[in-house]
Amino acid sequence: MTSIVIKKKLIQQIQKTKNVGILEEVYRLLEIEETDMEVLKLSETQKKKINRAKEDVKHGRVISNAKANKEIDKWLKK
Repeated sequence: MTSIVIKKKLIQQIQKTKNVGILEEVYRLLEIEETDMEVLKLSETQKKKINRAKEDVKHGRVISNAKANKEIDKWLKK
């Protein structure tokens, strides 16, 4: 099925139903999709930081989670 056919069928089903629970769930699902799309938009600064982090990993400039937590604990105690 194409997206156009699916949309038409959904519209028909939505118009026919009297079940408020189904309507609320469809609305919730569509709202989630809209929210998810906004979350995935990254600023140029974020993209640069991600690329820099990838380069760090590529060149072995990483520490373990345990070591990072120890360093954070040490830093917080100062």
